[in-house]
Amino acid sequence: MSCPNCHTTFQSLTVDNQPVFHCQNCGATFFEENGINRIKTENAFRLAEDKKTDEISAEDKRCPKDGMVLKILKDHPAVPAPVTLLQCQTCHGIFAYPDDLTNFKKAQDAKVNFLTLWRIPFASIASVLVFLFVAVISVSLFSKSFFLEKQNFTTTKADEVIKQILVTSSGRYLFFSFKTDAAFRAKAVFYNINNGTVTEKAVSLTPKKIHTLTVSDLSSSETYQYEIVIIDSTGKEVHSKIMPLTIK
Repeated sequence: MSCPNCHTTFQSLTVDNQPVFHCQNCGATFFEENGINRIKTENAFRLAEDKKTDEISAEDKRCPKDGMVLKILKDHPAVPAPVTLLQCQTCHGIFAYPDDLTNFKKAQDAKVNFLTLWRIPFASIASVLVFLFVAVISVSLFSKSFFLEKQNFTTTKADEVIKQILVTSSGRYLFFSFKTDAAFRAKAVFYNINNGTVTEKAVSLTPKKIHTLTVSDLSSSETYQYEIVIIDSTGKEVHSKIMPLTIK
């Protein structure tokens, strides 16, 4: 079999008991169904480092097993938005470029760590994959004084309702989670101290007690603060205090 991208003959390997087909020229890898979920992140990095060129051809990529055109997994709930994975509609194999492979595995690790920490059971491989990044609801510009002054507001009962806020990171991905005593809708608001940008992201569009959010578009070179907003059944919003956010 040959690489769908550069047509170099694939190297046949066994990684974490999974058969994989790897290109030592462009560094891309083809996984059989579910194989990409089962390899360890450190081994994904080893595969990604083994390349000689970054060139990506403009031609259609075809499955090395059956010749079918590989399709991009668009809007897939298991694949982070910045990651491009190509799938065969017949054999369900996955073709991944080096950077996409490592970014996918890092984001997947963040989800697995969250489920383990909260002791949330997962019955299948698919259920441990990261969620699609929550879409930005709105982005608007405010002066720095707007949200700096907001810190002086009296802290509302949100801080009594919101429990166990956890912020973890994996690469450029930040994973937020928290609990509420009752089921609420929720959103997060991020304040960029450097340029005054305020960004809102939906956390829970339907009432829940366990809330999660994955973010990938905050720059480590910028300084941020954030707050959590919970929304009851009448639409009333209650804000937490504004908290500093460290991005490594």
